[in-house]
Amino acid sequence: MMASGELPDIIIGASYYSGGEFQGMEDGVFLDLTEYLPIYAPDYYQVIQDNKSFYREVSNDEGRIPAFYSYKVPGDPPFRRIILREDILSEIGVEIPQTLAEYEPMFQKMLAKGITPYILQKFGYEEQFMGLYDVWANEVGGFYNDNGTVKYGPVQSGFKQYLELMNSWYKKGYISKDFTSLNVNQTRTLLDTKKAGMIVDAIVANFNRSQQMKYSVTAANYPRLQPGQKLHYEGNDATPKMPQAENIGAINAKSKNKEVALRFMNYAFTEKGIELLNWGVEGLNFTKVNGKNVYNETMLANPKFGTEEASYIYKMHFFPKYNMPDTEVHANLLKSPEALASRFKWYPDPDMDSAYKLPNIQLTPDELNKRTRLMTDITTYTNEMVLKFIIGATPLSEFEKFVATCKSMGIEEAVSITQGAFNRYQQK
Repeated sequence: MMASGELPDIIIGASYYSGGEFQGMEDGVFLDLTEYLPIYAPDYYQVIQDNKSFYREVSNDEGRIPAFYSYKVPGDPPFRRIILREDILSEIGVEIPQTLAEYEPMFQKMLAKGITPYILQKFGYEEQFMGLYDVWANEVGGFYNDNGTVKYGPVQSGFKQYLELMNSWYKKGYISKDFTSLNVNQTRTLLDTKKAGMIVDAIVANFNRSQQMKYSVTAANYPRLQPGQKLHYEGNDATPKMPQAENIGAINAKSKNKEVALRFMNYAFTEKGIELLNWGVEGLNFTKVNGKNVYNETMLANPKFGTEEASYIYKMHFFPKYNMPDTEVHANLLKSPEALASRFKWYPDPDMDSAYKLPNIQLTPDELNKRTRLMTDITTYTNEMVLKFIIGATPLSEFEKFVATCKSMGIEEAVSITQGAFNRYQQK
């Protein structure tokens, strides 16, 4: 589409442009919205003005704004936790584990009954056990904020401790030998068929599925090394901007309908637009009861497809919009009081925050190209080594060699680039 030069008035997924949507604005492909927003998109503009963090995330260092972005209203409890089958816990006589030390005895009892205790995420990263050691990383990146200093998680000593834990569990048979080849649906099936005792997954999706299949699950709180340990990796409400490409919309700089396009995009931030995009169509998807929106059977008991599918069919999930909290508008959560309660279990947690999470910082096009070039190879190498360390193909005595290799590949430069962008973000 870009190569043809024939662009529609509105481009959703603008961050896919080479160099991102900010580069698209610099190249004159996407309209610089900065001067237009107060006039033609006042509701979106007001959201930006009312939230300093959102402004920092949607503007470049000069304060220019290239696109419409989804704004996430804070207030949601975590959606992903450790999931356990209640019947297995009952059979082995174990309470929901709270500290790390309580997991191994539980795993031993599951293993004794022929149940695979834990299905680790296929890339080998699990922040809920990693965070115990004051470090963070995942398979697509590993930069985090340690009190204003950007760090790359996989080269930290805490990450080695995490790998030692996973390697120990793997050797003892607590982690499925097939974890690297299992996708999310296969993992859920193993839990459903009682072949696995624990996974880490979406809370409500597992609760509703287990109810349909006539068994019960429960969520465990974030594990600690000791009670009251403060953790810093929760990211559910860490930033107001939703970074997914599908939630970023730019306007063609050459459009003959700029004002109409701006007003159309602004609608998603008006009172009526917020209701439409978050709830669906009144009468078709919800009704008003005592002044409150209540989903009807089209959403909660559709004869053709499930509630999750109905949400994607009738509601605009991926679009630059004003996102209401899941606990207010997510149909799967609102199917029953029990489903909603499953999401709120262990929430709020006074000893958990999102301090490690970096905001959606803006890199210059040159910085983005340079960091991408460095991190493509570093991330590939890191992901390979994480699995090798966990399954024992490479001994953890070689962790320092791994760190040295990451440094030789340019990780320190990549960290420096990220630190510079983070510093600029904080100064906006």
